[in-house]
This record gives sequence, structure tokens and C-alpha cells, in this order.
Amino acid sequence: MSLKTPKEYQNKAVDKLLSRSKEILDEGKSKTIVFQSPTGSGKTFMMSQYIYELIGENEDKDICFLWFSIGKGNLHKQSFESLDETFQGFPECYLLEDEFFGSRESIAKNEVVVVNWEKLRSQDKKTGEWKNLLMKDKETVNFRELVKNTQDEDKTVVLIIDESHTNATSDRAMFLRDEIVKPDLTIEMSATPPVLVGDEKVVVDPKDVIDAGMIKKEIIINEGLDEIEDNEITSQELILESAFLKRKELRKLFEKTKKARY
Repeated sequence: MSLKTPKEYQNKAVDKLLSRSKEILDEGKSKTIVFQSPTGSGKTFMMSQYIYELIGENEDKDICFLWFSIGKGNLHKQSFESLDETFQGFPECYLLEDEFFGSRESIAKNEVVVVNWEKLRSQDKKTGEWKNLLMKDKETVNFRELVKNTQDEDKTVVLIIDESHTNATSDRAMFLRDEIVKPDLTIEMSATPPVLVGDEKVVVDPKDVIDAGMIKKEIIINEGLDEIEDNEITSQELILESAFLKRKELRKLFEKTKKARY
């Protein structure tokens, strides 16, 4: 595991996630925890700490992890590289397309499998056929069979959805999660996550992140983020879009003031 020292707010967030996760797993009822933390706060690092400690606290459980990430800008590969560097060999971390292209029948205990979920949920609108080879019926094991085989081995499946504001609640995404993966626990992480009725919530206060020196107060310009309706952008792009809209607003005010003066 990485020797990087977590900030105080990061330790608190991980502790809250672990505490609630234990309760949910002990209850045996699949639930979702929404993890909301500002851009730049180290969400991936916190989640890597969470995974490592969840494994350590549940050595008697056969736990494995699916990390769903959007593929835009190769974000899923960036997530994999960050996790792999932090874990330093334990737990083992793999990209789905590299390790599970028919050569494996199930996910092993403690493994973390990073998935480009945008490709997995892509279906032909007319026929309903899966477009991605990893989902199609073939001679080797596809993703659907991989998950089913893992479930049949009585493993506890924890699903982590990175940038969950990007269509996590769309019909196809919900089908992929609820009808194929069927996780024992879901963690949805985002700076601006959607929250549904019944979801648990763990929130990192932006002030704590600023006080820790991770981000500057001046860049927290989040006015109107919930008004930007684009489910295909990342948290970083959402912030930039918000900044662009703010610039347009300021330009209009400047032009109005300029006319009033002259």
C-alpha cells in the first residue's frame, strides 16, 4: 500500500464509509452509499484506502470489487493506474479488457477490476443486442457470465461507480447494475452526485479540503452546477463549464456597466 499519508478529512470520510458499509453488509440487503467530495479532494485515493481497509476488516469474507468508470478521455485507465500505484501489489488491480477477455471465469477474492462501463452498457436500439464484445455471447466467458460465476461462488461484490453523475441513473445503467452485477453494496462517488430516495450519504465538506491545502478557496465557484444538464462530462469539465458560464455572466454585466457610464 502507498506510503502517502492521508489528510484528516480523508481519514474521517474513509471511517464513515467503512462504518456504514459494515452495517449494510451485515444486514445483507443491497444498498447504495453516495460519496460526495469536491474535485481535487483525492476521491480515488480515499476510495483506495477504503478498499484496503474494508478487506483488512473483513478477512473472513470473500470480497471482490468492480470499479465502474467512464471511458471518456481514458478516465478508466487513469483510475486503474492510480489505484495500481497506490495498492503496490495488494490488493491486485486489473483492467477488465486486459485480464478478463475470456481467460478468467470469475473474479478472485480481494481483486479490484476496473471497467469502462460506458462500453458495457451500449446496446443496439433496434435489436437490443449488446454492442461490446465483452458482453456478447461467445465461446469464452463474457462479462455477464463472469459476474454470475463470481456470484455463484458466494462472493461479496462491492460496486464502485466513479463520476456517478454521468448517467448512473439512466435505464441502461440501472439495468447493468441491478440485473447483471447485482452488487451487495454500491458506492457512488462524485463531486456532484445524483441522490435517490433511500440512498445513504457520506459528504466531505469543501472547507475541510481547503483548510488541508488541497484546493484553494478561490476555485470553488460552484454556483449553478446543478443547472448544467450534461450527463456525459466529468466533474472537472463540470467545473470548467460553470466557470465559462460565470465568465459570460460577468461579460454581460461589464457591457451593461460600460453602457451606463457612457
